[in-house]
Amino acid sequence: MNPLIPFVGIPLAIFGAIMLLARPAHAPVGVQRAPEKPRIASPEVTRRIDNRAYPGTVKELAAKWSKVFGIGVSWIRSQAYAESKNVLRAKNEGSGAIGVMQILPSTARDLLKSLKRSKHMKNQSVKETLEIEPTEDYLYNPDVNIMLATYYMKLLKNKFGDDHDLVAAAYNIGPGRIARCLATQSPLPERSRIYIAMVKDAKRRGFV
Repeated sequence: MNPLIPFVGIPLAIFGAIMLLARPAHAPVGVQRAPEKPRIASPEVTRRIDNRAYPGTVKELAAKWSKVFGIGVSWIRSQAYAESKNVLRAKNEGSGAIGVMQILPSTARDLLKSLKRSKHMKNQSVKETLEIEPTEDYLYNPDVNIMLATYYMKLLKNKFGDDHDLVAAAYNIGPGRIARCLATQSPLPERSRIYIAMVKDAKRRGFV
C-alpha cells in the first residue's frame, strides 16, 4: 500500500477465487507524510535497488501481464506507483506486504494456488513464471509480484466490473469492505477516496 494509506491487510487466507476476494492483497509500507497532500514524482525516473538499475521494468512487465489477464497497462502502472512508487523491494515491516505491488505473502500463496488451477496455466508466460521456488524472497521478483497483482486485479474486476475506482479501492482495503459499502449505499472510506485519487494522479503524471 502507499505510504499515505495506513492499513493492515486481513491475514486470514481462504482458498478459491471467490474467497480470495474477501481480503486485500496488501498493506501500507509506512506513513511518511500527511495523506491530504499526495505528491507524485516526475516521469522517467530510473529506480536503483541493491545497486542495480531497473529502467522500464514496471512498464515492460505491466505490458506483459496486461496481455495475459486483460487488465489495462496504464491501470497496472498507475496502481504500482500508488502502492510503492515503483520500489521493487518495498516492504511493510508491520504487515509484511512485499514488493512493487505490496502483496501479503499469505495472499500470494492463495493466488498462486488459484492461478495454478485456472485456464491461465495454458499461457506459456504463466507457466514459466510459476517455475519458482516459493522462498520468502520470491515476492521481490517484480515479474512474480506484478503477475500475481494483475491476476488479483482480474478477480476484482470480475467482482466489481469495469469500475476502476472500485477495483482500486478493493485492492487497497479489501473487497469485502467495498462490497458492504455498495450493499448499504454508504460512501467509500476517506482513505479509499484518497487512494483512488493517487492512482488517477499517477496515471495523469506518467506513472513514475
